[in-house]
Amino acid sequence: MGKAEKNKSVEQEPLKSVAFERRTSNRKEIWSDTFKLSVAKYIKRIGVATHPNEEPADFAEAEHVHFVRTYDSDGKQMDRSASIGGHFHLVKFDLTDKDNPKIVSVSGPMTLARKQVQGRWQTVAVPLNDYDHHVHDVEYVSSGKVKARIQNIEALKVIAFEAQKGTAPDGAFEG
Repeated sequence: MGKAEKNKSVEQEPLKSVAFERRTSNRKEIWSDTFKLSVAKYIKRIGVATHPNEEPADFAEAEHVHFVRTYDSDGKQMDRSASIGGHFHLVKFDLTDKDNPKIVSVSGPMTLARKQVQGRWQTVAVPLNDYDHHVHDVEYVSSGKVKARIQNIEALKVIAFEAQKGTAPDGAFEG
């Protein structure tokens, strides 16, 4: 093979176009609506007293708002507002009309506590205290489509396996 033959360009045949159908991930799209629990005043403990009737100067009123969405990015329906000032509000939605979701009810200020329910310890929502019962008006803010996250099944199995492991017995240590 001579030098001239090595430098000869090789002609390629034009590529044929391949017909295909686009495949998309099976991610679920959800409409998520954002609402605002408008400005309200809550009673904030700024001192060490346990009740405003004992020492009213240890308490102050503070303005605040909360936001709440109908669905989170996992596609799970939300049931409480964002936590502000150490409390949140339980929210019930009426989602029967997909184009017009409504908030049916909003609880008073709540916090999370550990309680025994049917003999098992669970984290449940309980009223924040016995003196603050503020309420909020509800305003619609916006809506948007959210693509639900895809969960890795193998990762969920590992998480479940690790969660089933108990704590080490008394006196045991890692070393």
